Amino acid sequence: MAADSKPDRRHPWHLYAMPLAPVAAAFIVGLSASSLTPADPWWLYGALGLLLLGCVALLSCTHPISVTSLVLGSFVILGMLWGQEGSVPPHHLARSPLPPVVTLEAQIVREPEQWSHDRTRLVLAAERLLERGELRPVIGLIQVTLYGTPPLLTGGQIVRGEFRLHRPIGFRNPGSFDYPAHLARDGILLVGSGRADRVTPLTEARPNWPVKTRSWIVREIDRHLP
Repeated sequence: MAADSKPDRRHPWHLYAMPLAPVAAAFIVGLSASSLTPADPWWLYGALGLLLLGCVALLSCTHPISVTSLVLGSFVILGMLWGQEGSVPPHHLARSPLPPVVTLEAQIVREPEQWSHDRTRLVLAAERLLERGELRPVIGLIQVTLYGTPPLLTGGQIVRGEFRLHRPIGFRNPGSFDYPAHLARDGILLVGSGRADRVTPLTEARPNWPVKTRSWIVREIDRHLP
């Protein structure tokens, strides 16, 4: 090897055949530690900001080990933040003490999915919850299954319905598919069911442009692929 091609022995990365391995390991450590971190860890954001500022301040110095330590520490904190479910706002529907049946106004955010002749699945963005005869603003995505034949529904439409809502339940077998975590990655913290004849459209069935674009893509895929 030529003299000018030898690695700089002062730089810590020459110790690793895979330079990204320490970064990945630091991120995994953070993910593992996220379960021990209390909800809404505001202090982690401050610590991450200080570490990044330290990295910037030391970039012009000849202390690569110090910079490397700060970078790895930043990835540990990023892993901890990534592993958090995230804080639920006070007006989120999941925070409300829900009765057995709730009356809700919500927007259909995806095209309704009919997966049997009498079952239709909807993903709704909650907007208003009926409590003590009054509607109060709420937020949150929910996934509901309607039993029966619903009226004409499409994405982007506002509906009012009566639903039974609860937290999603997964299999308890070790290593099995984590259904609640799968829904939570899409922002869905509640699931439920309702009768199709108890759902009333409040706006016309005119899908907005994201729903139209998605429907067009699905139609083109179905038309060109077996």
